[in-house]
Amino acid sequence: MRLCAPCTALQRSIGGLTPYTCQASDELHVVAVSDGVGESKPVPIATLRHCMPTVSFPALELIPPVTFNLRSGKGPVFISAQHITLNPTDNPEEEEEEGGGGGRSLVDDLTD
Repeated sequence: MRLCAPCTALQRSIGGLTPYTCQASDELHVVAVSDGVGESKPVPIATLRHCMPTVSFPALELIPPVTFNLRSGKGPVFISAQHITLNPTDNPEEEEEEGGGGGRSLVDDLTD
């Protein structure tokens, strides 16, 4: 059996000691996202193949609740995410420690 490039690389990395055959098919896995309440139409956000198993969206912002659907393909598809919340701190104790008091804030700089 002829191996695809990722499987060949894996076989080389394990030293060729273990028999390894490529069981992956060439099908597409299409992942779509929609709002969690069902009011929007699912929008495809990723198309994956066995030779490109991961995709990263560093600037993708989703407002919960959302639903991910496998629109095409047999799967499995694993989804992971990182939730980051940026909130400005309005703590006067921190400003005093930093030598604040009469200093300008970021909001002042942006409005000038």
